[in-house]
Amino acid sequence: MQFPEIDALARAAAGAGPSPSDPQIAALFNALGLVADQRASAARQALQRWAEDRRAPQAERDHAVRRLAELAAG
Repeated sequence: MQFPEIDALARAAAGAGPSPSDPQIAALFNALGLVADQRASAARQALQRWAEDRRAPQAERDHAVRRLAELAAG
């Protein structure tokens, strides 16, 4: 299963910035005027919320948890 929104957030949280292929996330960060460090922090927080969101499907939460673990591992 693919979760492009989660993967885009993980890339942003890693400091790579939002993917040009995901214009919604890029537009959100641009609209908020967030600089790179702020984007990474905001993306990590959004990813954490997604991982904890009991309303999200379990597969999406699991993927978000995996991506957070990858970020923590460095």
